[in-house]
Amino acid sequence: MTNNCKTGLKAVSAESSTDSYRELRYLRHKFIHKEHLRKANAEVVNQIVLYRLKEVRGDAIPI
Repeated sequence: MTNNCKTGLKAVSAESSTDSYRELRYLRHKFIHKEHLRKANAEVVNQIVLYRLKEVRGDAIPI
């Protein structure tokens, strides 16, 4: 995660009174994995492409 846009763990934990940096690190380590992020990103991109194709060609696209 990056601190450039204030979405890093330290920035988030500094602005939250309920979540500590240690808790956020644990959650990231336990639940957020590169492969899951890749799959989620691919799904988002595929849905965007499908939506744009429907705008151009209509609903008659074989899936």
